Amino acid sequence: MASPAYEIRQCERAACRFRFPAAVSEVGRLTCPVCGSPTYKVQQAVISPENQAPTAASAPALLEVLLDNLRSSWNVGSMLRTADGVGINRFYMCGITPTPEHPGVARTALGAEHTMHWSSHLNSLDLADELIQSGRVLWALEATDTAETITTAGKLAINKPTVLIVGNEIYGVDPELMDRCEITLKIPMVGIKRSLNAAVAFGIAVYLLRMSQLNPAHPDTPL
Repeated sequence: MASPAYEIRQCERAACRFRFPAAVSEVGRLTCPVCGSPTYKVQQAVISPENQAPTAASAPALLEVLLDNLRSSWNVGSMLRTADGVGINRFYMCGITPTPEHPGVARTALGAEHTMHWSSHLNSLDLADELIQSGRVLWALEATDTAETITTAGKLAINKPTVLIVGNEIYGVDPELMDRCEITLKIPMVGIKRSLNAAVAFGIAVYLLRMSQLNPAHPDTPL
């Protein structure tokens, strides 16, 4: 199937010259979004096709994700897309966490909501006990005084099934869930703010962890 085409359009008005991309199917009715003047085609291109063979497909599926009461469907969608990119394909959605069926998730997942294995759970503690009994270990992504810095933890070997837990955007990971974790990871902060957006923090963490898993001899080698 051919990739969808799009055009780069520009406003004809010399005082504006607003430049923007638009789908070819829309250009017949497009005026400048800023001033309403006519626009013209600068260039036509096609969207790069999605890679159908994930880079990490041959790596063991040792890393899974538990989302503990996240509020934002946009954060969840972004995490799904990031996870797909690094070869993670299992999510446990706990508490109020929006599932891939939520319409808001698709806005940032951009199709990854259809490629991910997931399950929904009312109680994250009950699930955590089941995961531990099944042989998995739990790691938390949470900025605590005793947490290990992720830049060092990225070199840790993931040699058995591991579940990375990301908590609520305001309250973090449930304290009793933290008690069940073998390792807690944090991202160092040097600015005024002491934490990152949940989806951004998740992206940093899983790339570092998967880098270590895919390149155990050279954990600093890019994917």
